[in-house]
Amino acid sequence: MGAHTYYPLGQARTMLGKIDWKTLNKWLNAAGITPEPDPKDNRIKRISRTQLVRLASLHGITLLESDAVTLTRDHAVALLLPPEAGEQAEVRLEAFIEAAVEERLEEATGRLDAALQHGLQEIKQELLTVIQDVFKQILSPGAMPPPLRREERVGRPVPFVSNPHAPVFSPPQQSEGALRQSKLSQEAGLPPNSLPVHGFAEAHDIPYETLATAIERNELRAENRPMESNAAQSSFYFTAEQAEAAIQWWLEKARL
Repeated sequence: MGAHTYYPLGQARTMLGKIDWKTLNKWLNAAGITPEPDPKDNRIKRISRTQLVRLASLHGITLLESDAVTLTRDHAVALLLPPEAGEQAEVRLEAFIEAAVEERLEEATGRLDAALQHGLQEIKQELLTVIQDVFKQILSPGAMPPPLRREERVGRPVPFVSNPHAPVFSPPQQSEGALRQSKLSQEAGLPPNSLPVHGFAEAHDIPYETLATAIERNELRAENRPMESNAAQSSFYFTAEQAEAAIQWWLEKARL
């Protein structure tokens, strides 16, 4: 194929690796090549085979003979088509492709944002559930031992401890008065570690009237025994189990 073979710029652009128009114009200016109009249609610019080979050599591109034959055939077809099928058609095709790619990219980005928002919402819900479970465990009855307000605890039962590593509160050594009350409890036929409700109320800083009212309303269970000084009157006693129930009742009442 001789040096007097010419190729339209659009076909030369494809032959040079499908470069864009901006790159082609840059290469032409750098090589000092000025495209000439086609004699049959001056709206179509072209370069010669020699100029095309020069551009390919400058930029390390290998031209195949089969490509040249195809371009020559395409050139002939282009001359038979209306003007809008030439360079302007290629420009419109590039604009169409660019718009389609941008539309697909925006659509994919929207789907990605929606998926991320959905995932973040699920993570927030899981964290909220975990926090609620933790607070339920903290506020559940028996999760924390009642506060110790006095050094002496008369017959105080060991509270329930939910944490196996937490310290266990054992009853302190009873004082002389506590030993006397314990002896009186045994003489009254009460189980060991039973104590008067008066002593229980004082030890736990609970108003005695509140406990007495709850016992009269059957909200709390207690043992009723005659007083030592006056058999006509009676006193309330808590067994170890009843004292533990009273502690739980008081904690529930304090939460309301």
